[in-house]
Amino acid sequence: MSQHWTFEGANEYDQRDYRTERLTLAARYRPEGLKALNLSYRYLSGDITTTAPLKQVDLSAQWPIAGRWYGVGRFNYSLSDSRIVEGIGGLEYGADCWTIRFVVQRFALTAGTSSSSLFLQLELNGFSRLGSNPLEALKRSIPGYQRINAPSPDRKPGDLFDFYD
Repeated sequence: MSQHWTFEGANEYDQRDYRTERLTLAARYRPEGLKALNLSYRYLSGDITTTAPLKQVDLSAQWPIAGRWYGVGRFNYSLSDSRIVEGIGGLEYGADCWTIRFVVQRFALTAGTSSSSLFLQLELNGFSRLGSNPLEALKRSIPGYQRINAPSPDRKPGDLFDFYD
C-alpha cells in the first residue's frame, strides 16, 4: 500500500454452499526498524453439524517506550469463545554492550485451563545469553519483531550496539 503500511487479505469461498470457509484480513505498520504494529482478523467456518466458527482478533507490537526501553506484546482474542487465546507482553532494555528482556506469555489450552511462562534473559552482546530465551516466542508472535541489539547494515563501526553474533 505504501512504504510503511502493508494490507493483506485472503478469502476462501464455497460456491456450492454460498459461504465463506476462511477469511483473513491484516494491516501492518512498520515506519522504521524496531517499530512494528500489527492488527489482524481471522475467520474459519466450522463444520455445520459439529463445530462453531472460529473468529479471532490479533493485535501485536514492538515499540520504543522511552530512551533505550522497548515494549513488546501480543493480544490474541477469540470472539467465538470470549477469551484470550494467547497473550504475551514484556520489556526490553538495550545498553551499549548488554540487553535485558523480561517477557510473560500465557496460552489457553482448553476451555478452563491455560499455561503461563516467564522469561528473563540477559544478553551480553556478541558473547552469550543467560536465562530463559524469549526470542523465538517474540519472533513467532509479533510479525516484524527485531532484536533491539541486532547488527544492522546501516550502522557504522563504533555505533551503539556494534558487535558480531
